[in-house]
Amino acid sequence: MSGNLLKNTLLPPRVKLQGQVLAEPSAGSKFQPRLPRHIPLAIVVPLLVIALIAVCALAPGWIAPFAPTDMDDNAILSAPSFHHLFGTDAFGRDIFSLVIFGAQRSLEIAVFSMVFSSIVGTSIGLVSGFSGGWIDMALMRLIDIWMSVPPMLLALIIAAALGGSFDAIIAAIGSMTLPPFARVIRSQVIAVKARPFVAASQALGASPLRVMLQHVLPHILSQFLVLATLGLGQAILVGATLSFIGLGVIDDRPDWGYLLSQGRDYISDAWWYATFPGLAITALAVSVNLLGDTLKSRFDPHHQKR
Repeated sequence: MSGNLLKNTLLPPRVKLQGQVLAEPSAGSKFQPRLPRHIPLAIVVPLLVIALIAVCALAPGWIAPFAPTDMDDNAILSAPSFHHLFGTDAFGRDIFSLVIFGAQRSLEIAVFSMVFSSIVGTSIGLVSGFSGGWIDMALMRLIDIWMSVPPMLLALIIAAALGGSFDAIIAAIGSMTLPPFARVIRSQVIAVKARPFVAASQALGASPLRVMLQHVLPHILSQFLVLATLGLGQAILVGATLSFIGLGVIDDRPDWGYLLSQGRDYISDAWWYATFPGLAITALAVSVNLLGDTLKSRFDPHHQKR
């Protein structure tokens, strides 16, 4: 009897909560977040598509069977075949090779515009939410004025005014996705700023810049990742739209939007001309948006409560 009493005294008791018996805690154990047993298809499939297109953009010369400038006068507007998987265009160029090389330009425009808008928008939201007062009011009124202009109209105006340079297109597309970054990041910073550890770091004499970068910024990275992913999908579509209407980057490199614009004149006679560039745009945009929605559902606490 004394042995059983000693055993019951030394062993940690089971915790009973709402009729369920939890596992006995082990000595020296620490809290570990629960990891998913498997990665859902809503993440795997988009990542595979994005990775495939990224490989095409990084090494198009190793994948494409022809150079984007190779022309075949005997194969003008040829239908898809074993020699030309996606057919040829009005100049006898291989459309499969054009789509592969066009991935580089399309991804460059989308990624650089997203980097521009995320850095500027996050900086505005971070300073506005942390500073408060007249700085917050002035920056948010500026963002309100910015958002009063239709985003696509603003991109068209900037692209037409600055010309068809790469920097102009980055500024045009980045101007569309910048305000959401500033607004959402600001709201997240205000919520994090109210936590006790921020007040403790300020009481210890940490500078505002150090508090923002070391204590506030790491707690809003999840929302930043979601915004960047969703904004990337929008940047892909806007970049293709600007190229489609003739306001894209003007150079000799193929672009998905420009290929789609060229193929629309032959849609009744050569359906493959515009179909495959359009499918490439759709596949990349849908994959990025699906990945962004999945990340949002996992990082958003309100969605998890529902």
